[in-house]
Amino acid sequence: MIVNICFNSTRPGIGLKRNRDRTTMRLYMADTGLLVSQAFDEEVMASGDVYRKLLLGKPEFNEGMVFENMVAQMLTASGHKPYFYANPGKREASERMEIDFLIAKNAITNRHNVSPLEVKTGSRYTLSSLRKFMALYQEQLHIPYVIHAGDWNCEDGIIFLPAYMAGLL
Repeated sequence: MIVNICFNSTRPGIGLKRNRDRTTMRLYMADTGLLVSQAFDEEVMASGDVYRKLLLGKPEFNEGMVFENMVAQMLTASGHKPYFYANPGKREASERMEIDFLIAKNAITNRHNVSPLEVKTGSRYTLSSLRKFMALYQEQLHIPYVIHAGDWNCEDGIIFLPAYMAGLL
């Protein structure tokens, strides 16, 4: 119960577990505070600088790591079994894409069961993987989400949620 395992689902259709690649996974700490404590040396932790910089929005490290771990923790606590999608696109760059999380709807139907989630930090980011994924798997997709530090918004069929709302999905 120390980590949340997130497997790669090679085809986002009915039954994400059925299409999981058991050799490709991501591990997220079950407690984001524990992740921060383990990721930095003891002197920095004792001074409280890491937490202070996180709260002020001025970290000197990969904030995306903490943000993504926080979303994984909230999804798991909400009862989701999160998966991710990664296609290295070895043949063509147009095939290359990565989606941070895939979650299934509670009620399974014959179409539109999977919601892709992209986790973004900062105010400037692109959604090229999400848009490619939406075009490729439009029959299987429910609602695409972007979890970010900004406000709620809906644009081009994508719902942008503030990070604190990830646990409500």
